[in-house]
Amino acid sequence: MNRRLSRSSLLAVSLLAAFTGVAHAQWTWLYPKPHGNNLYDVTFVSDITAIAVGDVGTIMVSHDAGLTWATSFRTNSVASKLNRIDRIDDATAVAVGNGGVILKTIDGGTSWSSLAGAGVSDLIDVSFSGSTGIALGYGPWPTPNRMYRSTNGGNTWTVVAGAPLPAYAVDMVTPLVGYCVASFLSSSVFKTIDGGLTWTATPTPAAGHTNGAPVAFSDELHGTTGSSSSEILVTADGGATWTPRPIGTIFLHGGSHVTDLECRSPSLIFASVVETACDLAWYMACSSWGKLSFSPNDGANWQYHDGQRPLNGVAVNSAGIQIVVGQSGVIHRWSAPAWQQVAGTTAFDDLPDAAHLAFPTPGTGVVLGSITRDPYESVLSANEIFHTATAGSSWEVGYWGYPYSNMNDVAYATGTSDLYAVATESDGATKSSSLLKSVDGGSTWVTAWSSAQDLRLVSLEFSSPTHGVAVGRAGKALIIDGPALATVTIPSGMTGLGFADASTVIAVGDGTTRIIRSTDGGTTWNPVTSPIAKALYDVAFSDPSIGVIVGPNNIVLRTTDGGLSWSTLTTPLPATEFLTAVSFSGNYGMAVGGYGGAVIETEDAGLTWTVLSPPATGLLSDVVVFGAHRALVAGPEMTVLEYRDNAVPTLFSSFGAVPHEFAAALRWEVSTDGQLANFSIARTNGTNRRIIAADLAASTRSFRDEGLTPGATYEYQLIAIDRDGSYTQSMPVSVTIPKAALELLPNQPNPFNPETTIRFVVPEKMRVTLTVHDVAGRVVATLADGVSEPGLRSITWKADGLASGVYFARLRAGKMEVSQKMVLLK
Repeated sequence: MNRRLSRSSLLAVSLLAAFTGVAHAQWTWLYPKPHGNNLYDVTFVSDITAIAVGDVGTIMVSHDAGLTWATSFRTNSVASKLNRIDRIDDATAVAVGNGGVILKTIDGGTSWSSLAGAGVSDLIDVSFSGSTGIALGYGPWPTPNRMYRSTNGGNTWTVVAGAPLPAYAVDMVTPLVGYCVASFLSSSVFKTIDGGLTWTATPTPAAGHTNGAPVAFSDELHGTTGSSSSEILVTADGGATWTPRPIGTIFLHGGSHVTDLECRSPSLIFASVVETACDLAWYMACSSWGKLSFSPNDGANWQYHDGQRPLNGVAVNSAGIQIVVGQSGVIHRWSAPAWQQVAGTTAFDDLPDAAHLAFPTPGTGVVLGSITRDPYESVLSANEIFHTATAGSSWEVGYWGYPYSNMNDVAYATGTSDLYAVATESDGATKSSSLLKSVDGGSTWVTAWSSAQDLRLVSLEFSSPTHGVAVGRAGKALIIDGPALATVTIPSGMTGLGFADASTVIAVGDGTTRIIRSTDGGTTWNPVTSPIAKALYDVAFSDPSIGVIVGPNNIVLRTTDGGLSWSTLTTPLPATEFLTAVSFSGNYGMAVGGYGGAVIETEDAGLTWTVLSPPATGLLSDVVVFGAHRALVAGPEMTVLEYRDNAVPTLFSSFGAVPHEFAAALRWEVSTDGQLANFSIARTNGTNRRIIAADLAASTRSFRDEGLTPGATYEYQLIAIDRDGSYTQSMPVSVTIPKAALELLPNQPNPFNPETTIRFVVPEKMRVTLTVHDVAGRVVATLADGVSEPGLRSITWKADGLASGVYFARLRAGKMEVSQKMVLLK
């Protein structure tokens, strides 16, 4: 009998991106500071695996009970703040965040999938008991606050009608019993006994104790809540009565604020606490730090460890190991007998809320952000400056302005590598203005010009290598003409400017005069009538005639005569949205802004606009366009994202699978592997997903998955893990294993003496009988008689006591039967 050869076809997938994006373009996170993000929550998925979540989609994973951590996830089209995470079982957890983001892992944090979000609400808490979960949505006005319920491990969610709102925190103790903290007339703790369908208020004392508070229960009766007033509340009767307990330090101006709670038993309470002290002499300037707090006796007494940075989340495993996470990526770990800081920094490491971009090409540029600190710190204000020459794959960091300087904008002199910035200097009492210059990508700066006046220069642009203009809010413009620099008077309140050509420049603002125009490079200016009496933020031109101005309340103005006259346009954005920055390259343009990360694009020089899915939840402060569907945007916490049509792969160039009988052969290629540490492969069959290969060498380009079921369909994803612990997943590829037939393959060796191996193929789970017969048909051996799993099987037969001659192996299954001749030669 000849063995049937399977017909295989290569199911190759060319990966245009490392992550799934929108149809014609995608967002890629080029965030220049992958460490130091604020962390807001942490959970132990198992006693050894812990996961922390934080700003701009950061997920940190530890597989050694918190000793070492690696960045596990970088989202595409999601750079949202992740607020909370909760475990479902030893391998499964769900994280929620701003913009309705819901992420789920089923392999202990190695890989993540995005689930259907909860509308446009920011999700601020989530809690599971088994597959039953409650998530809380807290959307920006006028979006209603909502409570969501899942009964299938977070895969789908429904709105809970009649829930107490707004709710701040939730803890599901069992699949039926749970507690939430909400403001319903006054702040209260509510209880459910039907899995979150209905909620009843408990008699919680004094509003303010629970306003915005976390909540945690060790069982159905024992729990705690509390946030402000330097107190928590404890209950031992399921919320029927509550007892106040002091926590933290009470200051004349300030106090303690509990950010997270965990109860491991009726008496053991763990808390992350932020303490704040304010000084009236500095106009109520406040300083905050964290405390790691533990009570062994139901909150009656506390043990503390100072955490320096504000702390946001706490988790404890069954061995008593505590992990607390907080600002600037700080992670503290307790394992008897001491605390240790295992991640983050307590040094100066704040991140600005907004950032400015200067990129002459997509591959080279800087991102700038200014930070103002409170008087209790040694640094009052400073600037973080990140420079890349590798299209965002690596960054260098620099600082400027210790202790009293804020850079307000940054720009390259056109066609050069010379970098300029306008800054406000202060000695603590008076302010002055400066033009700074860098010739090394922002690492070092010199003062090119200064003025004793506080000009508040906030926008800087160049039209040639030697000519530039800066405008400000104090009624002055700085004209840069080679080595000569001069100031001229302009209307006050200017916030942005843009060149139409080498000599025509438009400035916009929110003062009495909204638009001004110069045709001599900024030396003289004339007012231009604005069609709308509202603030204007930025202006850009697609050619010398056509330009666009953007501003609050969805303002978009357009000119077709070089800025002499302007008309209003409408966009699909809500009327309450606002735009902060606009940029053009030819007819293609992009405008960004909004509290929720508004993005619109145009392909006809601003005449019509299309809304894009926002890449981040938070104010987008700047944008640079390089061509059609090619742009960089800057967002909250110094986020930098690239929007690119048919984006170049982050790592993979191809990944494919070839089906064989009982096996799949996987092959792949990579476009770059400079940071690659190893590969893993995930396989999904139905709803079962697991890692089938881990720690494959970085040089590996193929893998064969054996023992597969004929007729079954399998989905594979390749996971490339970098040396810093971050990883990239391929697009999934599916294969269907060919159906098999009952086969009896030639025995080996043949002839044999006295042993031979008989191999056979079972197409599905079935009862089989394998016997050996002599030439007279008598059974001389029974090698198999029972139910066999599908696949290739082999049995060794030792023909002791038999004479030389011809024998036959016979395989039966149901009505099917196949035979194979064998020769015993002694």
